[in-house]
Amino acid sequence: MRGSSAEAVSRLLPLEAEEEGYVNGTSRRHVDLGWARSYGSRADRLGLRRGAWYRVVEDRSQSWVVLEVNGIEVRIPRQYLQFRGELPLAWTVVQPTAGEKPKSPPRLVCPVCHMRYLLQDGLTQLSCIQCGKVYPVDWNDPG
Repeated sequence: MRGSSAEAVSRLLPLEAEEEGYVNGTSRRHVDLGWARSYGSRADRLGLRRGAWYRVVEDRSQSWVVLEVNGIEVRIPRQYLQFRGELPLAWTVVQPTAGEKPKSPPRLVCPVCHMRYLLQDGLTQLSCIQCGKVYPVDWNDPG
């Protein structure tokens, strides 16, 4: 969930629900499974956005995992993904691929809502106009 929707859900949950395994309206089972993303031109072919991290909602197979992509559970081959235990809290810098327009500028991807911005040189942090969060820019993340 994003922005005010997540806040609204967490306000509606009784304290007992949070104590019994919910964090901001999301099952701890989902939180504990981690995050995954695809990279390069593979992401587009898999229906994922380059630089965006997606919640892992099922990880029972050696060959695939299920990710939550825009509220829909999608099964993706494990070999095409990069995994993390925690959601990174920094903007990802996504460089254009060979298939994109010539001289297409790099983009920044918000770690929470996946909003994209054209890259501005020298930024150290940026506030997202969609989710309202402020995060540093991770210049070392190849996205």
